[in-house]
Amino acid sequence: MENIFSSAYDPSRPSSGGDFCIAFCNDLVVHRKAATSDVLFPLRTELAAFPVLKEWYVGTWGDSACWVLVLAPDTQFMEPLQLSDLRALLPHLATQQFPLASHAKHLLWWHNQVAFCSKCGSALQDSPTERAKICPSCQATWYPVIAPAIIVAITLGERILLAHNRNFPGTRHSVIAGFVEPGESLEDAVHREVHEEVGMQVTNVRYRSSQAWPFPNSLMLAFTAEAMDETISVDGVEIDSAGWFTEDSLPEIPNHGSVARHLIDEWLARPQKS
Repeated sequence: MENIFSSAYDPSRPSSGGDFCIAFCNDLVVHRKAATSDVLFPLRTELAAFPVLKEWYVGTWGDSACWVLVLAPDTQFMEPLQLSDLRALLPHLATQQFPLASHAKHLLWWHNQVAFCSKCGSALQDSPTERAKICPSCQATWYPVIAPAIIVAITLGERILLAHNRNFPGTRHSVIAGFVEPGESLEDAVHREVHEEVGMQVTNVRYRSSQAWPFPNSLMLAFTAEAMDETISVDGVEIDSAGWFTEDSLPEIPNHGSVARHLIDEWLARPQKS
């Protein structure tokens, strides 16, 4: 049975050699690769010789405790340990490994970003009871910041709309995505982002799934929608090209493991095709 990650908070808990660690060095994650090609995170005992700058207990993965570690930036690794960007590991992570890694990377970003109180400027302290930071001067409480974003697969008949964002590597195309603005519903965000980025109207907006996306602190909420016509007008700012594609003419698409790829794969596996 696959291990399940369950978050927990206990700042007084000591670590042991058999605990799993999501360790970061220069914002890259430390991992080892098993013969099965599944990425495995190291045990604490495997990192015992490395200088640890910071550490947080984050919960359990199966029967094992899990920790986030920050290692010194000049740490040198030898096989079987290696460093990779978390995005690059997505296709290789077991289903329940990504929630653990996502949780860890998001918390690392939060700890690095939120060190001082936004109300009075005092240095914050970790809460003794919950995942939060407390200001010792004004008693304000600050929680991890999560930025919701919509992502939507737009179809028209047997075609899917895929777009190239200026920040995408090479010729990669994906579905439309964008952050939810204050006061918006998720459905409103879908309509606005689609109109802003590719200049079209959509209907039959349906929620499909969600995925934590710690780059740096997003929660992706996935939808499908149908275009009201085939006209495309890219914004030229975020999106520099977009087009309608059939399953036989797909361009380079996102890697497995992302909710964007899941939406595309779900469309490819649709039961009714003409």
